[in-house]
Amino acid sequence: MTSSGSNAKTWILFLCSLILCFPIAFYSYAQQNTGTRIPPAFPEAKPAAPDTITPPPIAVPPGKPREIRSIPAIPDPAPISAAWILERMAASGNAETRRRASEAWPVTESFMKEMNDLVFALVDPDAAVRNAAVDRLHRLEAGQVFGYVMRTMVGGTVECVKALDNALPSLEAKLTPLMLETLRTELETPHHRRIAAYCLGRMKSLAAVETLGHYAKQTEQIIAHTCVDALYAIGTSETLPYWMELLENSDLYCRRRAACALAYLGGPNAVERVSAILLDPNGDLSLQTEALQAMGERPPLLLFPLLVKVLEQNNQLRPTALRMLRAQAGVDFGADIAAWQNWLKQMTAPPPPPIVPSQ
Repeated sequence: MTSSGSNAKTWILFLCSLILCFPIAFYSYAQQNTGTRIPPAFPEAKPAAPDTITPPPIAVPPGKPREIRSIPAIPDPAPISAAWILERMAASGNAETRRRASEAWPVTESFMKEMNDLVFALVDPDAAVRNAAVDRLHRLEAGQVFGYVMRTMVGGTVECVKALDNALPSLEAKLTPLMLETLRTELETPHHRRIAAYCLGRMKSLAAVETLGHYAKQTEQIIAHTCVDALYAIGTSETLPYWMELLENSDLYCRRRAACALAYLGGPNAVERVSAILLDPNGDLSLQTEALQAMGERPPLLLFPLLVKVLEQNNQLRPTALRMLRAQAGVDFGADIAAWQNWLKQMTAPPPPPIVPSQ
């Protein structure tokens, strides 16, 4: 009895332990099983990842510590095109900003064709056609005409550029302010500034003389030379002060242009300054030759004494002076300087007083 009771208790304890251990073993087995699992009724929330995102830069007022957070320093998105800027400039409350916007609008192909026709009309042989073209030109927007000129000068056909070049004097009133602004804007490309200087000279714009004279003395050679050429193309007495200064310029091209301009224009002290250059036996021969040939337009009573002085004092320039004397004096004494001197005395001697019969 005692043995059977003891066995019964043992089995009961075994069964209880089996009942308790089975769920735990089943759960462990399910965890290790890589097969398909029944999804839970609600998805499990993923654990929060560490904060690795760098915060945007912060604009901190001057003098304040970096810990003070303010408006994020994120720039505005860039405009998608130039038209985006031009539209806002055109809507500005500032009149000057609106004007600049109107100048900057791209030139359409239809306007280019219209301007090409107009430019050819400006140089038409018939005066009535030219006058009608000028009247039509006055009604056009200056900024659009400016855009056409710049675009044609940069990449137009040969025929269009030639026609425009001949028509430029008719565009002086319309274009001078914008061409001056282009030349003065040193952030502009050198090519555009050279076009502006050339057009100002070709239009013979007196309003541009001061600006051209200023940039003719600058160290940027390519701009300086174009401005010197523009002053030379204007060729009026208003340019004289700048030629006097350019005679002392270190650039040989500028000095040549200045000497020739003074030889053509004359003016106070101009002949004296040019004569001093021509009579220098050690001067630059190319400069002296150009200046002497320019002096060929002066009156004979001024020119012939100078040519004879060159024969006397400047051996290197003597051949050019002899050729000019032969061509303009109508006589030829060869290289005989004394004969030329005697000829000059006879030609410039005052006429004898009239013979008064004695009483």
